[in-house]
Amino acid sequence: MNFFTPLVQNIWRRVRDFGGFDNDATYLWPRWIVLRAVGVVYIFIFWGIISEAQALIGPDGIVPVSTLFDHLRSIFPSATEAFFRAPSLLWIDSGAGTITTLSWLGMAAAVATVLNFWPRMALFVCWVIFLSFVTSFGVFSPTVIDMLMLETAILCIPFAPKGYRPGLGVESPPLPIVLFMVRWLLFRVMFESGLSKLISGDPRWRDFTAMNVMYETAPFPTIMSFFDHQMPHVYHVFEVGLTFVAELVGPILAVFCGRRGRWFAFVAWIMLQGGIELTANFGWLNFAAIGLGLLLFDDQMLA
Repeated sequence: MNFFTPLVQNIWRRVRDFGGFDNDATYLWPRWIVLRAVGVVYIFIFWGIISEAQALIGPDGIVPVSTLFDHLRSIFPSATEAFFRAPSLLWIDSGAGTITTLSWLGMAAAVATVLNFWPRMALFVCWVIFLSFVTSFGVFSPTVIDMLMLETAILCIPFAPKGYRPGLGVESPPLPIVLFMVRWLLFRVMFESGLSKLISGDPRWRDFTAMNVMYETAPFPTIMSFFDHQMPHVYHVFEVGLTFVAELVGPILAVFCGRRGRWFAFVAWIMLQGGIELTANFGWLNFAAIGLGLLLFDDQMLA
């Protein structure tokens, strides 16, 4: 009992430090940079929606969204229940004009987020409109990626500073509980990615041969992936090792080893995400992962 009490207290102190409780750190610059990165990702997202929404769910699209709503009305007689099954502003009107208007309003909100104009309201608009399209796209929506950006936007609303033109938001620093929640999101993105590789049942991750065949199946591989694929096995062993360090070791160190642990986690995370960005095309996913990685910093670390 005497041994475990100080151990538990030390672990609890480390967790509180990770969440910004009871320390003298400030987070104004990391917050400013992260919110700009989130805004840029949403520009990518809404540009894709502007380009594709009419062809996918428009009145003359592959699966018109009105068809989805008619199906939900037939299953759930209650309008309220049907709405909560697929919450979307397109319930009001699913015409081509509404789809176009919402797409461009989302783009305007994303640009406002980048420009730091009324960031809380801008992020709320990004979240509401993107949610409207995610629920309407159905099979066309990549679930995990879209859910990540929906959760990021809604957590960043209280994380963002108050006001129309808040600058760094000196007068409204992030609350510790909010900082903990956005960092916990980053921890889950990192750690669950590594954990899924171990429990997926794929023996290649366990015998360190996964990267030998990775570039044969990577989406839209770049010229760099061709050269990477030709590297010797020992190099691919290093890549697998880096993956596990960034996704399993790094987040643990970030929580329990203070600023040094967060520096280690950030460098490993950037190396991994940068490597993926150079060799495969997962859209804006890796850029978003790098942006979230900046949550590991505080002002003192940047200084």
